[in-house]
Amino acid sequence: MIQIYRYTLIALLAVNHAYGQVFWSEDFSEENLPSGWTTEDANPDDNSNVVWEICTTPGDCTPANLTNLPFQSESSNNGYALVDSDAGGDDYDGKHISRLTTPAINCSGRNKVFLEFHSFIITFTNNPAENALLKIWTATDTLILKPYPRLFKDDSNEASRNPEILNFNISEIAANQESVFIQWEWTGKFELFCCLDDVKLSESDIMRPARAVWFDRFNNNGQGWETTSNIDSALWVWDPFGDLSNSVLYFNSDPIQSSTAQDGVMIFPADYYTFEGEQLPPPYPFYVAELISPVIDLSEVAFPVALVFTQLVNTINPAPDAPVNADDQKLITSFQVSLDGGQSWGNPYDANETLGQQEMRYSTERFELEGLEGQSNVKIKFTFAGDVFFWALDDIALVERAPYDIKINSNFYAIMPNALTPLSQVAEEFFVADIMNVGIQPASDVALELVIKKKSTNEIIYQDTNFFGTLQPGFLAENEIFTQPFN
Repeated sequence: MIQIYRYTLIALLAVNHAYGQVFWSEDFSEENLPSGWTTEDANPDDNSNVVWEICTTPGDCTPANLTNLPFQSESSNNGYALVDSDAGGDDYDGKHISRLTTPAINCSGRNKVFLEFHSFIITFTNNPAENALLKIWTATDTLILKPYPRLFKDDSNEASRNPEILNFNISEIAANQESVFIQWEWTGKFELFCCLDDVKLSESDIMRPARAVWFDRFNNNGQGWETTSNIDSALWVWDPFGDLSNSVLYFNSDPIQSSTAQDGVMIFPADYYTFEGEQLPPPYPFYVAELISPVIDLSEVAFPVALVFTQLVNTINPAPDAPVNADDQKLITSFQVSLDGGQSWGNPYDANETLGQQEMRYSTERFELEGLEGQSNVKIKFTFAGDVFFWALDDIALVERAPYDIKINSNFYAIMPNALTPLSQVAEEFFVADIMNVGIQPASDVALELVIKKKSTNEIIYQDTNFFGTLQPGFLAENEIFTQPFN
């Protein structure tokens, strides 16, 4: 029997991964370029001289001195590298071609090599998708990557996230190579800036979640995944960066906030299939489109697992033949688990239980699963069953659950009945929150503490604790009201 418990993680820019196998790194903490690093402006007219430099006082450097928003890389406080494209004006021919190159890096004995770095880029004229390149080479081969595919507009204010955390599998060129060079090349003229920090090389996928027993970041064109639909021309598709720009709502949204969006996302763009870029009057077709994973072998996994995925989603109406849960509710976004390679499927579960109509949600979701450990023929199926808007998925993982893990459920807790209440009508308020043991071991001496502080002075104005004793795995402690009233 498969049992599923759900809670939501806050994960816009939070990256939950370990750096246990990093074998080379640079955080630009010295006043000058690190030893062996070089920079040049390769403008063939040789008159622009826009080169990379080091910022050791982030509060005084670009971007903080322009936007009052400092570079948010992991170690930006101790320095970072940057190109200030407009600092020297635009009185030169052609464009600057600003290059920053590492010294030779020894990757001998490394069967896999993953590159991660943090960046922040803003342009005005020449788009980053085609003009900000990442080059890796050895004595015999060269690989050119485009880290910013979603920033593709010329003559437009194109800005990455701050920071843009980029991660690439460069094993095809770097694995077991004695001398590997990495170069960042930015071509432009009178743009704004490009920042770089926290460059790391690792033998394992740095973006792989901790305790993951299976992980797919869709950097392989979605290979191995199947898709079916009630409308043959409307299938889940792989996109290099999760492009939903044909959606009538996309202009109000940012891209999916997954850690690896730059190397591929699976999307169901219902808006594109319905409107093809033009707003049309209803009625609109309903889609029931499935995305089915390859077989997942968990035969060597001894402990229960959780399903984790990052998403961008917006929906309105369920399809008439949408999957139905145990409460007879039609589900627009759902998932199911199979233990026999897709021959049969378990009950559908709501992937977005609390999502409202036309509500944009960027989130990483986690569902605690029971009964998958030891199984060798597991598949997971995601289903979009609605009319318009979209669902984008990335960084799907099965992770071993922690031995001890107590969570406060996000779908049941007490709040004040009003934001503002006249003093004469104030009554005592009581608090409550449901908690669950989503670990795999019994948790003893469990306590839930609630503290309210006065914002202006940090003075504690309310404090109470609920004691639950021992909670068995999967046990939901609900409707336990705090005994002390708040007035």
